[in-house]
Amino acid sequence: MAYTFGSGVRPATSRSSALVATARVALRLDRRRLPGPSPADAASQNAALPVSKENVLFGILALIASSMLYSASDVASKYLTGSLPPIELAWLRYVVFFAAVSPMLLVDAGRLLRTRRRKLHLLRGATAAASTVLFVLSLSYMPVAEATSIGFAAPLFITILAVIFLGEHVGIRRWSAIFVGLAGVLIVVQPGSSAFQPASLLPLCGAMVSASSIVALRLMKNERADTTMLYTALVGVAILTVLTTFDWVTPTWHELGIGLLGGGFVTLANLVQIFAYRHAPASMLAPFSYLQLIWASGLGYLVFGIFPGGATLLGGTIVAASGLYTAYREQIRRRAQPA
Repeated sequence: MAYTFGSGVRPATSRSSALVATARVALRLDRRRLPGPSPADAASQNAALPVSKENVLFGILALIASSMLYSASDVASKYLTGSLPPIELAWLRYVVFFAAVSPMLLVDAGRLLRTRRRKLHLLRGATAAASTVLFVLSLSYMPVAEATSIGFAAPLFITILAVIFLGEHVGIRRWSAIFVGLAGVLIVVQPGSSAFQPASLLPLCGAMVSASSIVALRLMKNERADTTMLYTALVGVAILTVLTTFDWVTPTWHELGIGLLGGGFVTLANLVQIFAYRHAPASMLAPFSYLQLIWASGLGYLVFGIFPGGATLLGGTIVAASGLYTAYREQIRRRAQPA
């Protein structure tokens, strides 16, 4: 499941405003990539949108395309892990991301950078960058499908952290779903068996760090979406720019092109995903977000000749089912809350 900025996009009346509108929808935040508000939050901001069969169909198709773009970006990163450091690959993603939002700095930097939650913005930007690095690093050691399956645990960790830091109430059903989902992760990781590899802890840690980034975002729920997005880009690209100087490998033009293409896939996936949640309810789209495991398996097989094993498929399916049920219970909880 991916996390996106759900800010609405208004018609632009000039070239500069068109650039800002484009930048506002360019952020992808999913666990481990460029995290942002949850799909449910994105959908709630567009609750007034009439739900028609055409809207729902467009939304579903857009989400399917988005999940494919995310997987394509992961495959591009894995393709380069043999020649470029993971931090450099994560930096290339952020370079594209920053290029997409930088027009906002040219239009109104002073207003957008003004905030009373600067420490939370710095924490969120740092954790978002860290989750990206951890996931890309995991691709150096394991297939894309396996890392993706483990990464699906992020919504489970978000629920746990929301109880601790946000004081949210979680009933026995959602706790049960969390434990079932974690059991699915254990099936993929296979601790204690000969198939266990320590690298499988990398996407798991990335999911935890990504969850903390989302919780930080919820603590800033009254902040402007474009301010949050801009700080995420600035902090992430600044941190990774510094870190790449300690482990820099000059890429060939071929490697640079693939790395930037992977970053473009992530940015485009965010835009398409926002389009999806503007056209269909989150509850309808949630099942289709887990098609990313299928795309990751298929693209991984086509590019690397690696097909996920039975444990990865079974565990990933359990984690996905747990995530779907958690999202379903979250929808019920939101509907029960007074307006």
